[in-house]
This record gives sequence, structure tokens and C-alpha cells, in this order.
Amino acid sequence: MADHKYTSIFFDADDTILDFRRSATVALQQTLEEHELPVTEESLEIYHRINHDVWLAFERKKITAPELRLLRFERFLDAIGEYREPELLSRRYLHLLSQSCIFIDGATEVLDELKSRGFRLALITNGLKEVQRPRFANARMEQWFDTIVISDEIGVAKPDKRFFDHAFEQAGQPGVSESLVVGDSLQSDIQGGNSYGVDTAWFNPDNKENLSGHRPKYEVSNYRQLMSLIFGNEDQGR
Repeated sequence: MADHKYTSIFFDADDTILDFRRSATVALQQTLEEHELPVTEESLEIYHRINHDVWLAFERKKITAPELRLLRFERFLDAIGEYREPELLSRRYLHLLSQSCIFIDGATEVLDELKSRGFRLALITNGLKEVQRPRFANARMEQWFDTIVISDEIGVAKPDKRFFDHAFEQAGQPGVSESLVVGDSLQSDIQGGNSYGVDTAWFNPDNKENLSGHRPKYEVSNYRQLMSLIFGNEDQGR
């Protein structure tokens, strides 16, 4: 491998490598239809907003993973004024979601390039094991990633230092100064990487304003920019 600053790259999975929002929307629509619940732009947005808040509570250690599975559907049903069994909705939704793997545009090409050049790649995700393992298998993630760390399997989530301790251990203890964390979440990826002393790149394809107190070293809106960041001025036209 050529002499680059970074030798190891830790990628977030959802909405960084895989288009989680699209997969979640498709799975949710089918779940709602099967349970004769309203499928509207408003109902989908209500769910996504609740889901975001519940995941944030999980990352802040206010709720557990089992609580997360049910709480988002309990709150959703309450918000739309409908009654169904939240456990049934959750089980069906998670099954449908586990079968979906839609890549972010440009992701596979970048992973191919990085792998061919000898970079050490790790996939780090705050996710539920029954969803992520089938998704990653369907996406054949093992062809790029020697290390895959799922929060639900190890009992701690990003931004917890223990998550990164585990990820770096599984990746063979690469040097922190030679490592880069890439992710879309300021709360989990950027805060976690910054606190661990690792350089961070905020993947921000929607050009959202950063209203948090977490400042990434880099910000990129697409994979072409990420490649330029990693390789500098080196020619990418091969």
C-alpha cells in the first residue's frame, strides 16, 4: 500500500454504507399495510421521528435494546391514535428490514478500491443483531470488512469508549493516529471517534447544518470527496 496517513478505516453502516432510510421506509410501509394501518407521508414521518428519538435515548444509555424494539412502535401507535400489538409490528418490521440491503451510491466502488489497496476496513454499527447480521450477509460485507462490530452483540453502543475499545481490538489494534472513523451520526460516530482520539469524517450527503457540539475533522457529502480526503492529490482515474 502506498504511504497514506490512514491505514485503517472504521465505517458506520446505516446511512453511510447502506441506505437505511430507504430500507426502513419500505419495511415500514409493508408492515403498516399488513396490519391495516395508515400508510401516508405523515404517518411515515411520525415513525421516523419517533425512531430517531428512541435510538438517541438508546445511545445515551437511557433505554435498553429490548426496550427500543417495542418503545418506538408503542409511541407510534399512540401518536396516530391506533391500537395494535406493538410486539407483532416490531417482529414483522425487523424481519422485513433484515432482508433489505440498499447501498449508498458510490459505496461499493470505494470499498473495492480501498480493499484492493490494502486498507484495513472495519464496519461498526449501533444496530440489532437480528437485523444487521442478515443484512450484512445479503450485502456480502465480508468481502470488504475483516471486522464487523454490532452494538447489540457486545452490549455497548457508540459513542461509548468501550465500543471503540472492542472495535480496535477486533481490528488488530491499529494506531489511533493512522485510523479514520467515517459516519453520518454526529452523536454516535463523530462524538465517539473524537472522544477516542481518532480523526473523524462526517458523511453528510444532505448537507445538514451541524447544530451539535461535536465537530468532525472532515466533512464530506459524497464518496468522491471521501476518496480525495484519503488519497489527497493522488490520481483517482484508474
